[in-house]
Amino acid sequence: MDLSFLYKGFLDASFGTMVLYTLVMTHITIVSVTLYLHRYSAHRALEMHPVLKHFFRFWLWLTTGMLTKEWTAVHRKHHVDCETEEDPHSPQIFGLNKVLWEGAELYGVTAALVFAPLFFPTFSPVAGTLAAFAIRAGQGLIGTAA
Repeated sequence: MDLSFLYKGFLDASFGTMVLYTLVMTHITIVSVTLYLHRYSAHRALEMHPVLKHFFRFWLWLTTGMLTKEWTAVHRKHHVDCETEEDPHSPQIFGLNKVLWEGAELYGVTAALVFAPLFFPTFSPVAGTLAAFAIRAGQGLIGTAA
C-alpha cells in the first residue's frame, strides 16, 4: 500500500504551487470579507446576487468559521463605539498586534457578549454569556444564514 501521500500530499504539489494556492485562497478570503461582510452585510452599500452571497458566506464559514450575523453586529458596534473602551477591535485600546493577530478572537468574545442579552434575556448575565459562547462554539453551516 502506497502511503507517500502522507508526506507528499494528495497532489504532490511543488513549493511554488503551494505558495500560489495559499495566495489565491487568501485573496478570495480578503475579497469575501471586504465585499460581502463589510460592504454588503455591515454597511448595506451594495446588492449581491443570492448565488454570490451564498458563495461568500460558505467560503467564509469554510475558511474562517466567521458567522455573518456575528461579524455584522460586531462591526456595527465598532462604528458606534469607535476608539473607546467599548470598541471591539480598537488598536488604540488593545494594541495593533492584538488586533492583527487575535482579531477573530476579539470578534468572537464581543459576539457572545452582544448576543447574550438578545438570545437569553431571562438568564443571568454570566449564564447568558456562557450560553452564547456555547452556541457560538457549536455553530455550523446551518447557523451562517444572513
